[in-house]
Amino acid sequence: MLLIYIKNVKIYIMTVKVSYDNKLSFKRVTREIWDEFVYGSHLVALGDALALYVLSLILNMNITISFFIVVYLSILAINFFNRYKDIDQDNLTNTERSTSVSKYFKFMPYIMGFLFLVSVVITALYAPFNALVFMLFLFGLGIFYSIYLKSVTRKVIGFKNFMTALPYALLVIFLSLFYNASIELSTILITTFYFIRIFINTTFFDIKDIKSDKLEGLRTFPVVFGENKTRIILAYLNIFSIIPIILGIYWKILPFYSIALIVTVFYSFIYLEKRKWFKKQTTLYNVVVDGEFIFWLPYILVGKTLL
Repeated sequence: MLLIYIKNVKIYIMTVKVSYDNKLSFKRVTREIWDEFVYGSHLVALGDALALYVLSLILNMNITISFFIVVYLSILAINFFNRYKDIDQDNLTNTERSTSVSKYFKFMPYIMGFLFLVSVVITALYAPFNALVFMLFLFGLGIFYSIYLKSVTRKVIGFKNFMTALPYALLVIFLSLFYNASIELSTILITTFYFIRIFINTTFFDIKDIKSDKLEGLRTFPVVFGENKTRIILAYLNIFSIIPIILGIYWKILPFYSIALIVTVFYSFIYLEKRKWFKKQTTLYNVVVDGEFIFWLPYILVGKTLL
């Protein structure tokens, strides 16, 4: 009887161990998926693709899945290039991201090339020729800045921040070209709004890079003005950013529900003024800041429903 009991206990222990190992395995896999989503730039790419979808709604454009895929893959490709090129800087200022990227670091140029090629093919198949040319221009601008123009930031204050935000903002123009729509004043207002939002986002992100940017001699806003003054400048820009939307509504060239995007101002104040809420810098920068544009869709959908 005792032997049977001991045998049953052993079976129970083995069952518990297998169950525990499975839980650990599931937790590990879930963690790796999350790390890849956040540190592999998928969160950024998805956020910007959704932001452009929101802006297309405001501009009364019916976008297709082809545009969404092109934007997602293109942003992923250019971010892969930046992660590959700036791996040494990430080792100093963003170790979680560099650790995640290191798993496939040597394959990144091939992955980037494949993502870019797919984007080009889709654009060539589904969009006018001028949209393809403009897409190549934007991609080239990002590469050209990283390789050749970054040194200009050693002379011109904020050039890095400006050049980071510009290609993203010009995706609104690419949106119009992709669907052969005319570029009107409403398009310019939306482009300006998007540029300011991206500028605030990327400039705040540079606060964590103050030490490494100083070593490179880059005159970013945080390096020149310091963290506190930079946050004050960004706070004013944050409020100012909604002006293009308000003007568009006043001039009756943007729908009234686009005022829902004013919520973006309050969201940015969370990371501009309430940094102490976040114990880990990686959570603040790689999730809260990078994930800002994910929430634009619910903002506008609620606004469209209520207003």
